[in-house]
Amino acid sequence: MNDQELCQLLEQIQNEIKGTQSVDAKERELLHDLEGDIRELLERCDAEQIQAPPLTTRRLEDAIEYMAINHPTLTAMLSNISTILGNAGV
Repeated sequence: MNDQELCQLLEQIQNEIKGTQSVDAKERELLHDLEGDIRELLERCDAEQIQAPPLTTRRLEDAIEYMAINHPTLTAMLSNISTILGNAGV
């Protein structure tokens, strides 16, 4: 996956997060943090310096674990981006 495709996937995840409804307080906090991380990664897309800080990958893992049952579509997208970032050495 090239950087442009990665950035497009990040935009899709950002849109999915914005459209996610029926969240509890913990999910809302996780999504808020992830949204900030994704916004930062998208800014790096513009600067062509895509690298996720360790905190971003940890938040992704936390969100995947916590939201797996109630939000399967978002969880699948987050899992996909986590795998991509890991394979890219990010």
